[in-house]
Amino acid sequence: MIAIETAMLIYSLIVLRKDRQPRINIKTILTILKHCLTTKSCILNMLSTGIGYALVMQTIIGHIYGIVKYSATLSYNQVNLIVFGLSASYILGIFSFRTLVNYDKLPIVRILITLLIPVAVIIYLKYYTILFPLLISLYLCSFTVGFLNPLSSSFAMAEVKEGHGMASALLTFSFAFTSAIYSFTQTHLKMPPIQFTPISMVFSFSLLFILAVTLKYKKF
Repeated sequence: MIAIETAMLIYSLIVLRKDRQPRINIKTILTILKHCLTTKSCILNMLSTGIGYALVMQTIIGHIYGIVKYSATLSYNQVNLIVFGLSASYILGIFSFRTLVNYDKLPIVRILITLLIPVAVIIYLKYYTILFPLLISLYLCSFTVGFLNPLSSSFAMAEVKEGHGMASALLTFSFAFTSAIYSFTQTHLKMPPIQFTPISMVFSFSLLFILAVTLKYKKF
């Protein structure tokens, strides 16, 4: 095993020497960063992506057991199946977006799709003690974010004229930053997942809807 790892290290060093690129100076990096941060529609789309990611990955999937345990006694494998369903509904949202990627009314579709989250909240609040409708609520929310996130990230990247690598890094930062805020808020409020989740849904919907309307009728 040591011999294999050593051989891979030597090979990678040879490849990196041949493939190395000129180092980018700090001034260029700061110029690109300034361009990304001053492109308002790019920043708003990144914020939208981060909010969606935090809602599904941090609030729902990250605390799924605490959400469903009041509606049924589930085994570890059954909880894993629920997480699989959340992932599948998210992917279904991505595929749904891809079918409409060339549709010229995407900003309107974005607003309409966002309205699915209040539907999920209503189902959640009414049936949170019954497993099946509770899962429908969570899957609907996951599908919605699965549609919105690639839409927002693609719009964000399209707005940037240069430094797409920097824009990608900022997208990743938006995921981590918003997830940290959601996690900090939940911890500070000392709320169990079953209570914090609908609050998170409502808060996320409010921001996502405002961002969708702002980006549709932007004046900047």
